[in-house]
Amino acid sequence: MKHEQFASLVLQEAKRLWSEYSQRPEDAFGKGHAAMALIDPQGKFYGEIYGPDKAQAKGFAGIAWRKVNQVWLTGHATGDFERAVFAGQLDEGDFSINKPDYIGWEGGVPFEADGQWSGAFSGCRGTTDVAIVHEAVAAAKQLNR
Repeated sequence: MKHEQFASLVLQEAKRLWSEYSQRPEDAFGKGHAAMALIDPQGKFYGEIYGPDKAQAKGFAGIAWRKVNQVWLTGHATGDFERAVFAGQLDEGDFSINKPDYIGWEGGVPFEADGQWSGAFSGCRGTTDVAIVHEAVAAAKQLNR
């Protein structure tokens, strides 16, 4: 499957999942706004912004972009990368990213799909953002069979 088709499936599934998860009070963080971002193995960016208020949605889009960009640069999930750097297990200098630019919130993850991809969601609790990425990717892979 072409990367564009795969990305489209992931984005569709993420939107469906977000509409379900965001009904739970603990995941209504975005108040009807969220964003999903992907970077494929060639560095092409895909994304979608959800919600009626552009100003509010812009904030989630910026967070999703920062998450996915950090994953793309480091190859590590957001949250995990920061913990490893601060524990002395990784050297930030190896990744072209400095501490002031880290985004420690969960929601950005690397995944394999015909090469190394980076994905990120922003709009729910961090653990739910991660679940949306993982579940959307798994569903897109199933649809690709």
